[in-house]
Amino acid sequence: MAVTSSLVPVDERGRETKQHGTSEFPAAAYRTRLYHAVPWHWHEYLEAGIVRQGTVRLAIGSSVYILHAGDGFFLNADTLHALRRQNREACELISLVFSPRIVAGSMESVFWQKYMSPLLKNPVLKGLVLVPDAGWQERVLQDIGDAWQAMEQTPEGYEFLVRGALSDLTLMLSTHMPEPAAALSRKELREEKRIRMMLEYIEEHFSEEISLADIAGSAAVSESECLRCFRNAVHTSPGQYLKRLRVQKAAALLQSTGMKINEAAALCGFLDMSYFSGTFRKYYGMTPTAWRNQFHSLQSE
Repeated sequence: MAVTSSLVPVDERGRETKQHGTSEFPAAAYRTRLYHAVPWHWHEYLEAGIVRQGTVRLAIGSSVYILHAGDGFFLNADTLHALRRQNREACELISLVFSPRIVAGSMESVFWQKYMSPLLKNPVLKGLVLVPDAGWQERVLQDIGDAWQAMEQTPEGYEFLVRGALSDLTLMLSTHMPEPAAALSRKELREEKRIRMMLEYIEEHFSEEISLADIAGSAAVSESECLRCFRNAVHTSPGQYLKRLRVQKAAALLQSTGMKINEAAALCGFLDMSYFSGTFRKYYGMTPTAWRNQFHSLQSE
């Protein structure tokens, strides 16, 4: 069973670069202990998950949702999203990330044309929060749990069990998805494009000294428009987003490598160690050294 870091690898466009599953079976299951935030990103896969412990703050585009243990979520392909712990309590979730073709096969199939294509192309269905005891949503949560369990236990023929559960999930979503008539306005589409461009720029240059003017210029907008886009879509300022991203990148390095703390800080854009330590403590409630030591102690158990 794969246990993933909550910091996902992305390219300069903010698109996740991690391959999920294999070319023969493009699906993967994860149990994620949400130590630090998953930054804004998007991927060409579908994703569905369930919160097992704690409270998760899930952002899908400009919408923010608070998910408690037992709640689930669905994310459509190419959807800009981010998530983190709502507080410092332990938080864990399970998730499935899978290619549409594991359910629908080729684009010529009835499964693709009748069910999957309308789902992928629906401009309204960016994502969905799933709540237990809410009719058909409870069935989707059961599908997610069944598919994840099959991936975890891998009994003989588990691939059929996974595909069957994901097929039922797709049927439920396609049957109950909102009407595409409520499509996003030109203004909303333009704003989404701009925020993607600015997030892509930050992802590519986060280790460098970049200004508000640099970020705004990457999307050819004014500084005030840049601030407005971040406030509406990311719910923070560009400067705060950049600082949080740098700390997240440094935390991931300290968790997964033997790199010295000052080296990890410098690689992530922090040249003042005192400032780095103070910022790290603000976001993680402990020093960089304590953060690293807790993972070393877990590995030695």
